[in-house]
Amino acid sequence: MDATISVKTVKFNKNAIKNLGALKSAMQKQSQKGYCKKVVPSMAQVSNKKLCGGVNRNVGYYYKVSFPVGQNGTEYSFRLPTDFGLGGVSMLDGKIMKQESKDIWSSGRATNLNFAITLNAGQHVLEVYGAEGCCDGTTKWQFAVNKGTWMEFTSVNLNRFYKKNIMHTADTTMCKKMKGYAKLCPGKSGYHYTITKS
Repeated sequence: MDATISVKTVKFNKNAIKNLGALKSAMQKQSQKGYCKKVVPSMAQVSNKKLCGGVNRNVGYYYKVSFPVGQNGTEYSFRLPTDFGLGGVSMLDGKIMKQESKDIWSSGRATNLNFAITLNAGQHVLEVYGAEGCCDGTTKWQFAVNKGTWMEFTSVNLNRFYKKNIMHTADTTMCKKMKGYAKLCPGKSGYHYTITKS
């Protein structure tokens, strides 16, 4: 049940929302030369050109993040800036959270697909579909738990909030200093039951 982040790109040059079915169908096929499918540790500096060594135009994107939540009633907030000149959509557990058919970019600070949601314990899946005509800017996603400090969107950070991933002594800087995570240190029944606001 550990967190995993995967990215798949294919050749696609249509509006992602108006042609979402076609984009999903394209993702069922093998990526063409210049595009790829990879598991990544972080959603920072991800683009087709950087990740796949390929082209920077006519790119269809599919991001899939599977992550564990350890406690019922935990709020997750997501910042998902992307370069989707042909629109995009964010989904959680198969339900559309936000979508935009127009250009999404704002110099890497776009908020069009951001959302917050309260989740119960268990495994959850975040999905993002989008398309870019040109010129494939990079990502820098973030997330926060229970309105705490924004963290880098990495599989390691996503795993911090599940009972089998108890924080080690080296991780106590986060739970002592970052807003929202003051009581996230080890020693609380060996589990992160007390994710509270500082």
